[in-house]
Amino acid sequence: MNARCVLLGTLFLVLPTVVSCVPYKRYAAARDELDRAKRANEDLVRRLNHEITRRQSGTVPAAGMAPDVLALNEQLRGELDRRDRNPFTKEDLGKLPAGKVVLDDGGLSLGSDLLFPPGVANLKPSHLSVLDSVANLLKTSYAGEKFILEGHTDDTPLKSTKKLYGDNWNLGYQRAHAVFEFFSKEHGIAKEDMLIVTYGYLRPVAPNSTAEGKRQNRRVVIRRGGEIRGNVAVRR
Repeated sequence: MNARCVLLGTLFLVLPTVVSCVPYKRYAAARDELDRAKRANEDLVRRLNHEITRRQSGTVPAAGMAPDVLALNEQLRGELDRRDRNPFTKEDLGKLPAGKVVLDDGGLSLGSDLLFPPGVANLKPSHLSVLDSVANLLKTSYAGEKFILEGHTDDTPLKSTKKLYGDNWNLGYQRAHAVFEFFSKEHGIAKEDMLIVTYGYLRPVAPNSTAEGKRQNRRVVIRRGGEIRGNVAVRR
């Protein structure tokens, strides 16, 4: 009898462990997969930024972004397109200066004419208050999230600033990077919580056949990248 009792007691002690093993293994596998995806995405961003910096320093021909950089950028954009992002809302827009920011497929879009002089990536001091308002919204309403900063241009090839930026791909990147630096230095948003990507002229919101369409296409768009819990971005 005592032996049976001991055996039964052992079974009851072991059973919960056996039952809980399968869900834990699934959880661990999913966590490892997310960690691998995060490291791969970070590596893409690091390689892209490195190649753009090389081209800026003159070690890559200035005629255009190298094919391997274009391929990296395409791959990165694909990763971002698959990311589970949350949209900004009309209520968010109501907290920003009227008419200065518009919604672009759930992102906050700021026209480059508002932020930058033609053809360059230096922020206009006269309109930094708009970026102040956006940064305050990010910090107060969406603290703990990551943000994606997208650079967009029209399809007109660079002329007067071609030697400085090379092409629209790099100009889009540098403009998004200027916003990135402003958010970091002036508002304390952590650099690791922001991701920069350039779309160049490939994501127009209006036809590039008119001057007004080109104006609308030149923009920096800020998107929510999801709340961060550990290494995982999740929906709120």
